[in-house]
Amino acid sequence: MSNNSSYKNFAQIFNNKEFKEASNSILYFSEKMVSAFNSSNSLIERISVLSKLMMNMSNSAKLAVIGITAFAGAIEQHMAFARAGEQIVGLITTSGMAADKFQTLANAVKHYGGTADGVANTMFHLRKNLQDVQSGGNGNGLLEFLSQDGINISGIKSVDQLLPIIAIL
Repeated sequence: MSNNSSYKNFAQIFNNKEFKEASNSILYFSEKMVSAFNSSNSLIERISVLSKLMMNMSNSAKLAVIGITAFAGAIEQHMAFARAGEQIVGLITTSGMAADKFQTLANAVKHYGGTADGVANTMFHLRKNLQDVQSGGNGNGLLEFLSQDGINISGIKSVDQLLPIIAIL
């Protein structure tokens, strides 16, 4: 197929009456949809406006809108998944824990009303305080706190070893 015949086929599609009607309907629909969504926070009102708009559209325009909406929804879900993945990677990096251990701990904490952010920050500070103790400091009071209960953490090398000790306090 030559380029000339390809361009001719595209020109025929774009000049097709039904294509033009569908295109105009979609533009009108999208303008009204944006207007409706900006003027109302109520989901029921938005759905009502959208259903009224779709009643006035041709079948091909309705199919196009449904396809575009499904595609946009799929893209949004993909982006939300990617953002969640980036957030988890950031939290795992902050916590300094292995991914599986962090996820297990975060799930347990969420069950009792905590957050993954809280877990990451706690683990970050716990690791920082343990490193301070290992280099001769008091770990922002960690050493004193544990020594009150007779706990010696001089042999502790990682937060993973420290967690079970702290958990029983």
